[in-house]
Amino acid sequence: MSEDIADDVPPGFIIEDEEIVADFIVEANEFLQQLDQDLIKLEQTPEDLELLNSIFRAVHTIKGNASFLGFAKLTRFTHQLENVLDKLRSGDMAVTPDIMDLVLEGIDTMRALIENLTDESQVDVTATMQKLSHVLQAAAPISLAPTPPAELPADLPPVLSAEISAEPAADSGFDDMDEIIDDFIVEANELLEQLDRDLLTLEKTPEDLDLLNSIFRPVHTIKGNASFLGFTKLTRFTHQLENVLDKLRSGDMAVTPEIMDTILDGADKIKEFFRNLRQEDSVEIDELLARVQAHLGFKPESETPAKPAPAVKPVASSDPAMPVNPPALSTPVAVDKAPVAVKPAAPAKPAASKAPAAKRKDPEDQTIRVDVERLDALMNLAGELVIAKNRLQQFTHRFEDLHGESELIESLMLTTSLVNYVTGQFQEAVMKTRMLPIRKVFSRVPRMVRDLARDTKKQVALTMEGEDTELDKSVIEHIGDPLVHIIRNAVDHGLEYPHERLAKGKSGEGQVTLRAFSEGNYIVIEIRDDGRGMDPQKIFKKAVEKGLAAPEDVMRLSDAEMLDFIFAPGFSTAETVSNISGRGVGMNVVKENIMKLDGLIEIHSAVGEGSTFKIQLPLTMAIVPALLVSVQGVTYAIPLNNVVETLVVEDAEIFNVDQKQVIHLRERFVPLATLGDILGYPSKAAERKRNYVIIVGAGEQRVGLVVDHLYGQEEVVIKTLGDFFEDIDLIAGATIMGDGSVVLILDIASILMQIGRKPVYSAKGSEA
Repeated sequence: MSEDIADDVPPGFIIEDEEIVADFIVEANEFLQQLDQDLIKLEQTPEDLELLNSIFRAVHTIKGNASFLGFAKLTRFTHQLENVLDKLRSGDMAVTPDIMDLVLEGIDTMRALIENLTDESQVDVTATMQKLSHVLQAAAPISLAPTPPAELPADLPPVLSAEISAEPAADSGFDDMDEIIDDFIVEANELLEQLDRDLLTLEKTPEDLDLLNSIFRPVHTIKGNASFLGFTKLTRFTHQLENVLDKLRSGDMAVTPEIMDTILDGADKIKEFFRNLRQEDSVEIDELLARVQAHLGFKPESETPAKPAPAVKPVASSDPAMPVNPPALSTPVAVDKAPVAVKPAAPAKPAASKAPAAKRKDPEDQTIRVDVERLDALMNLAGELVIAKNRLQQFTHRFEDLHGESELIESLMLTTSLVNYVTGQFQEAVMKTRMLPIRKVFSRVPRMVRDLARDTKKQVALTMEGEDTELDKSVIEHIGDPLVHIIRNAVDHGLEYPHERLAKGKSGEGQVTLRAFSEGNYIVIEIRDDGRGMDPQKIFKKAVEKGLAAPEDVMRLSDAEMLDFIFAPGFSTAETVSNISGRGVGMNVVKENIMKLDGLIEIHSAVGEGSTFKIQLPLTMAIVPALLVSVQGVTYAIPLNNVVETLVVEDAEIFNVDQKQVIHLRERFVPLATLGDILGYPSKAAERKRNYVIIVGAGEQRVGLVVDHLYGQEEVVIKTLGDFFEDIDLIAGATIMGDGSVVLILDIASILMQIGRKPVYSAKGSEA
């Protein structure tokens, strides 16, 4: 191979993130296990080119990851082994028993190096390296100068041109290429997430050379992988972006705002490539590539080769078999043409340590990869187990009522209690396997805030807290867009311009805080800014103009309820429409999306001090606690997250205000609605003197639902009704009860929207 194996490893550089290293060890051991099997098959079918390609790719991946993580000795060794495999698949070398013995010996040496990553010097690779070098020298030289693809610019160095030639032909046996490309996309997206964060940090600390090296490496890695997979346009673009980064870290170019804009735009362009990877020709790069080349000091049409990147000195090694620079395989070497007899050698054993070290747990034993579909299947089984548990519990109570106390009934009750406990533990364990840190969502925010600040000419400081807070995967996937809308509004509407802030005695730099934390069985996300705040009277005036409220309601609505108008469809207080906001879309969608997650959103704001949006989300959407109620003999479930409180109200406590029924609740009036009327049941004359009322809410909106009976709380498993019922409003799903009956789960968000905005009156004329 022609690739420079250590050009991205600074002297002495080692990744210190134990989690990353542990993942590398797990993945490498998986590759090595498969390599053992594949090499045995190769001995039996030496002409199998597809198998050879598969073996080569595994070693190439281990080498690339080892290089990125700074394990220089492992990198150089796998590079030599990779060269042998490359000659085998190119036909320059035959698969003989001696060669197979040597390759298997190399795999054993790689395994020993991975077992001793923290101290590579313990593994003696001298003998195997000499055998690999001897075999390579005895074979025909590898040609390193194939004609580069027409799409590549003439300024690419020979190394890159040789890499590009690795594009697989249609008949080369890459039947599993889709899987490789998918892995490439996943890895690249992880690198790009970190790249965004590092670039924003670099703007604040442009002199940080370590950070520049950290930024250079992922771009270099993406370029190398894209080159290997034959994505020439992506390779061409990342190569030029890499040149800019190399000039920055070598000191030939300074980190200026213009260059940072170009690099950030370049990162966005790489993301666009990955969204269209299989149709990379559809990605337009000319304008941005011209900007990149302008920074490099030559015109786009220039054929002058770019200045070669300065070589980074590899990590020094005390191993005599490990040359500082690997031999250039393209240089003819005079060698003895006699056949080489290679005897298998035992795997190298680590040197005995003077002091016994504490035994470390094997990372491979601590980690396992599980397909998401399997986790979903486990979650479904946990749900079925909860249903069975509820049914067993119900039968136990019925047996106790029928047969009274006895030794048999007591044993049954103890068994039921044990099943309840085990089911709860199992449910919690399965839920934890689906939990992801909210960092994945938060990682999008710094770059977005930075760009918004530039577009709006504002100074913004972002603080993020609680990035390790975990949420169910299904919730994580749907909360990103609502957060984006709220933060965009916070920067565009909430924060003042620097001169306005200074005139008010504030710092010229606005503060936006994004915080996540646990609160009981829920996760809370807060978005807070210290800007101008929201004026309830101004919002109410706009609501009157749009027909959302009557002018006389001004004396009846609290400030918090006036603020709640911003969630109405088409509502906006922006004086002008921009590409950021002001079109009256977004906040109503935010509320709808959050309520679809069985969440709540509240607003707290003070004029001149800023605003806080508080989002409350359930840990999971699959199994939820619910309140069971009945309406005209039919049982329904209301998700407990939507329930504020439950009451028993006498008829005498119900008042009529503006032809609406309300109850007086802690210095405020809450409107009532009969659940049976909402669900379309025929109205019946009230025969009871006591009314069961469930106060449900969203934000500051509160409504009392009148039901016939309350049965209490129970965990329910939400089952979707299928596509046939997808257009039915008011129902979120169904669940199976302990007696086998099906109970519908109410969609409180839809119910509140159907009721419409009802005024909530204050007995004292102020917010409760």
